Amino acid sequence: METTTPVLLAQEFASIINLHDVNGTVYFAGDNGSGTGVELWKTNSVAGDAVLVTDINKSGSSNPGNFFSYNGVLYFKADDGHNGKELWKCEGGTSLGTKLVKDIYAGPGGSNMQDLTESGGRIYFTASDKDHTAGSFGTTDGTDNGTSHGGRHLAWF
Repeated sequence: METTTPVLLAQEFASIINLHDVNGTVYFAGDNGSGTGVELWKTNSVAGDAVLVTDINKSGSSNPGNFFSYNGVLYFKADDGHNGKELWKCEGGTSLGTKLVKDIYAGPGGSNMQDLTESGGRIYFTASDKDHTAGSFGTTDGTDNGTSHGGRHLAWF
């Protein structure tokens, strides 16, 4: 029988949601009350240390969510305060490795990307943009140029 050891975080958080494991590192959306709001955090230690990966939204909460991992990379939606809720990725668990994949719905409205899954080495999701209704298919290889959205781009799907 497998046993687990509970981990208590060394610092207090007002909220912790959306826990997701990527190769032994647990990522989560958290607010520790320091003024950054709800941002992307990680922990991988039984000692309970949690580290802010990056403050995506400098003027409020980015509210990262819809976590999905593929090939050791965390994909999620977040709001940077300028582009609305869009597709982001975190490679290596660092601020430098955390970046917007693509602004699908240009402007502050956001595409509200969700329903991520992987097939054939690509990540598929649903999102909306100014030309398509909510829930249209999109796909990405993790790069801006390799991300497309909308029915006509996915005729082969």
